[in-house]
Amino acid sequence: ICDGYKKAFRLGRITTLQKLIAQEGIEFVSFLELADFILLTYDDRDPAAKEFQDIMAQALTQKLFILCTNPDRVYVEGAAFVPAAGSIAAVYEAMGGQVKYIGKPYPLIYQTLVEQSQIKGNILAIGDTLEVDILGAQNMGWDTLLVLTGVSALQYEGNPNNINPKYIINNL
Repeated sequence: ICDGYKKAFRLGRITTLQKLIAQEGIEFVSFLELADFILLTYDDRDPAAKEFQDIMAQALTQKLFILCTNPDRVYVEGAAFVPAAGSIAAVYEAMGGQVKYIGKPYPLIYQTLVEQSQIKGNILAIGDTLEVDILGAQNMGWDTLLVLTGVSALQYEGNPNNINPKYIINNL
């Protein structure tokens, strides 16, 4: 995934994924100038969130790629949408930067799940976002259950972009 790059600047909070990446020999650096890439786990509660535009501009100058661990563009807090890692990655792409996505709906996360769990038989994927949770599972050929809470509670209006959950429920 990191194509041999070993020094990551973290933009976001520490996650389990970061701990796993560190076990693979990735070193986390405190200064962007020392980084080979950015590990993006961003949310707006991260102190660096206020500086993300400056960080993205500098990253572009250094030709760094972003490894985005969660392509969700928003999450719901109360009755409001709040920017998530995917929205920051989209800004960087719009600026001309390179982004690699490893979370839902991209296949790597699902393939890893199947390999590590040795799941056999039918799979039902449950999620609250069409464009991330349901689309990724649909692309794997899995049955899907859309829960109308979280993001989908505020935006669900039927079937955008041919994303078809097999089941829909109001809450879980």
